[in-house]
Amino acid sequence: MNPTATPPVLPPTMMTPGTMSPVPGTNMIMPPVTDIQAPLTIDLASMPETLTSPLYTPGFMRTQLGKLMRVEFLIGDVLNDRTGYLLSVGANYILLGAIDNSHTILCDLYSIKFVNILAYNTPLSAILQPINPS
Repeated sequence: MNPTATPPVLPPTMMTPGTMSPVPGTNMIMPPVTDIQAPLTIDLASMPETLTSPLYTPGFMRTQLGKLMRVEFLIGDVLNDRTGYLLSVGANYILLGAIDNSHTILCDLYSIKFVNILAYNTPLSAILQPINPS
């Protein structure tokens, strides 16, 4: 069999659900798209203590869901910060929703050095000012 040969592609009228489908304008085919599944439900009782106990960072961060925060990350020898609403906490990441709701930021939990949890009435001008290291 020739590894560079392209697989045959059926015309769209011959496609059946769950089969490979052609990519328009190319000789490639793509796997079938599965139906969107229901949201993932998590059983907190079966999760390890490091993810649920407020004595550990992920457990504590879960108690702050929905709050506005500035998170500082140590990347190399430079502190970088991101500001947003805490949307979710995983085993090794957090999700921050941008202030303007334009995007979501996936952040590495192990790079976090400081988390500033901001009061609900904090003005945006105070949030967006650079942090002065002391």
